[in-house]
Amino acid sequence: MRSAVTMRLATSALLVIAFGGGCFVDYDFENTSFTCVDGTCPSGYQCVAERCVLPASGGDAGSGGAADASGAADADTPGDDAAVQLATCDEQFGASTGYQLCIEAETTCEFFHLAAVPEACADVCALYGATCITTFNATEGTECTREEEAVCTTTRSSQICICSRGDGSGG
Repeated sequence: MRSAVTMRLATSALLVIAFGGGCFVDYDFENTSFTCVDGTCPSGYQCVAERCVLPASGGDAGSGGAADASGAADADTPGDDAAVQLATCDEQFGASTGYQLCIEAETTCEFFHLAAVPEACADVCALYGATCITTFNATEGTECTREEEAVCTTTRSSQICICSRGDGSGG
């Protein structure tokens, strides 16, 4: 009798572990990049230059974005036809050490920067006539994979800088 009770308890415990033990799948797409040739991205992402990316945070909060509630991009400023022609990211930042373009967006350039001596994206962007929007740690070998985000004054040897685009004049 005792072994039957013990066997029943052991079986019940195994069933609880197998079916109620919390087996679940939790996907984290934060540091993942997807193509969006057709313009379709997972919820919370937007299609920029045929890549699904998280909307630019515009700072620390992460709530500001380039899309309104309908998902449409904000209207451009009046007189776009007469606007200054922006340099490509390669033209503006291509001389940055270890440069590798990650994403070229309408108003920003996201690129990998590798330096012999740690430096801040705020300084890198300013060197090329731009303003730092944000920075992510990145590792050589997986250059365009965003790791932890930091403020623009954080000094690192390898990182992703997201800088404003300009006319490439460097000043």
